[in-house]
Amino acid sequence: MLMLWFCSEMRKGWLIWVGVIGMLSNSAASQEKSPFPVHDRAVAYAFNQGEGQLQSILHEGKLNPTTSEKLARPLKGKQLDELASFVTGERSKHEKADCYYPRHAVVFYLGKKPVGYVEVCFECYEYRSDIKGLAKTWDLSGLAGFFRALKFPVNWNDKLFKRLNPDARQ
Repeated sequence: MLMLWFCSEMRKGWLIWVGVIGMLSNSAASQEKSPFPVHDRAVAYAFNQGEGQLQSILHEGKLNPTTSEKLARPLKGKQLDELASFVTGERSKHEKADCYYPRHAVVFYLGKKPVGYVEVCFECYEYRSDIKGLAKTWDLSGLAGFFRALKFPVNWNDKLFKRLNPDARQ
């Protein structure tokens, strides 16, 4: 009886280990296909939400001081796949202006260290990233929908932007 229980417990342990190894290999496989750097977490940010704040999301390896927990969202699996679809692939070029006031970004972390980012300015339709191999032209309407789905304001006319910045231009 004791031997049967021991074998049963060993099988449970074996199944748990097989499950853990399967989860790890699936995670590694999905990152192999990903255009993003190897990371253990990704966070979307809305930042520079006031006027006159023009900094990039990362400066000398540190997060922009205008970020806040209120406008930060961790991203997982399907969200990262969706993000990848907007910043990879071929699409036609679009007009750009010269302002570049980025207000939306995704930062990829390995431990506490940022290992890559993508950021976008929806005012001038410009974007930047330190990640190699992304498309030359991004799907900006897709990205706008992506950030709106995260409950981030996308432009000056969004009600959420006005609520967060009552003194901003009307």
